[in-house]
Amino acid sequence: MYDIIVVGGGHAGCEAALVSARMGMKTLLLTMNIDTIGQMSCNPAIGGLAKGQIVREIDCLGGEMAKIIDKTGIQFRMLNTKKGPSVRSLRAQADRKQYQLAAKSTVESQGNLDIKQAMVEEILVEESALLAGSRIVGVKVQEQNTSGEKGEKGEKNVFYSTQALIITTGTFLNGLIHVGDVSLPGGRIGELASLGLSDSLKNLGLHMGRLKTGTSPRIDKKTVDFSRLQVQNGDTEPKPFSFSTGKIEREQDGEIVEEQVKFYERHFPEDVNILEVVESDVTIVKYIDSNDDFKLDNVKAIVVENTTSFSWDYIDPFSREIIEKISPYP
Repeated sequence: MYDIIVVGGGHAGCEAALVSARMGMKTLLLTMNIDTIGQMSCNPAIGGLAKGQIVREIDCLGGEMAKIIDKTGIQFRMLNTKKGPSVRSLRAQADRKQYQLAAKSTVESQGNLDIKQAMVEEILVEESALLAGSRIVGVKVQEQNTSGEKGEKGEKNVFYSTQALIITTGTFLNGLIHVGDVSLPGGRIGELASLGLSDSLKNLGLHMGRLKTGTSPRIDKKTVDFSRLQVQNGDTEPKPFSFSTGKIEREQDGEIVEEQVKFYERHFPEDVNILEVVESDVTIVKYIDSNDDFKLDNVKAIVVENTTSFSWDYIDPFSREIIEKISPYP
């Protein structure tokens, strides 16, 4: 029996599991892949106008995101410094792998917290006279069976009891990956989607919506002429995200380095036509300029990963079913 079970090992799942365990609750974190706990999926950045404020609020409550990005960030910039204080926000670019390893290590070293690799298929409920309705009593999960009879391998159903359930599945909940005109189940490139849990939520009477996001193509760094791009440096004196961090110090090869990683950008005039060479597979992006003073003819960058979009289920917080369950008024 667990006090709280957390489903999903991304940003939200890590924070939920950590705060639960630190408050003395016997906690279980369920994830489909233990090796990708804390993985940054697409844009390896923390901050911005919306998320930057949330990260600092989490830090005030004892969370870990701010502390981890302070340790693993490779560039820190305060955005909108030419505007008023209300729209300024800190943003940090992260070393994706170092951030993920730090987040995973933090979760794994937390006491009172168990971690298991499994896919949740069903939410178990029972009727409760005290609550005048049903309550969650556990989950049914699918685990890999590596020690079956006669050494058989396969999948087995396991049941975990709990008093409360936190779902932080993100893009994995009935997720689809779209590459061109091809779609296949998945929550992230090379990873499975969570399929049964979405049906279980629907069976409980919750209304599900659909969200979608997309990623730009990844290009080969060696094919880019950086001399034609504008350098975007980090702040000279970078500000940390966490209120407990005294100074940003970036470690590289066991040594503290002061210099932050440079980023590059390009602003195109309005009369520049950006054309994609489209075949059965997009392999080259070609910029053609109609202005003689703007020399970008036949600049090419090799695409190593195509534009990808993702769609997934979410629980509609404004659905009538949700409002009726949480509202004290008829």
